Amino acid sequence: MRNLGWDDIERELGGLNQVTKHLVSTAKKAANKYFEGYTCSEAILLSLREDGFLSFPDVLVRAATGFGAGVGLSRQMCGCLSGAVMAIGIRYGRTGPPASRKNAWDRCRHLSKVFQETFGTTSCAELTKGFNDFASNERISFCAGIIAWTVDQLLRLLDQEANHFSTPEVEAYYRRREGMSHDVAR
Repeated sequence: MRNLGWDDIERELGGLNQVTKHLVSTAKKAANKYFEGYTCSEAILLSLREDGFLSFPDVLVRAATGFGAGVGLSRQMCGCLSGAVMAIGIRYGRTGPPASRKNAWDRCRHLSKVFQETFGTTSCAELTKGFNDFASNERISFCAGIIAWTVDQLLRLLDQEANHFSTPEVEAYYRRREGMSHDVAR
């Protein structure tokens, strides 16, 4: 598991060209929103909206509130990952069949995999187990680093081609599902 500070985040984000400066700015904005009292999931969505990466109504920020601290302080799936999944859904989600869920699912699966590989878990409890006090400044700073990392990964992911994330197993699932009837009333 990695503990990321600002220097680590900027180093990981690469050279500071104009695009990267915008990514760094948005990642830092999300972390700062967290320090201001927003939940991790809210901070991610708000920074993306304020910097023009996504457009959505306030009701989605309210919907993100419950995902903070691993779903309402239950410390289950990291709220950063939940907020990022919501962002992917805003950009690539659907409102129902027959529209494809592939673009959203492929990106969500990829982000979850990279998150797991980077931090060793997607669990809020596991990520923060080294902190005796969940409300401590040290734990909050640690999570702010995860927020910034997640925003960086998410921004890189939002505009990549979807087929970049697919696997033969996933494609086989999609083919099987497309061949099934959605009429459950039969």
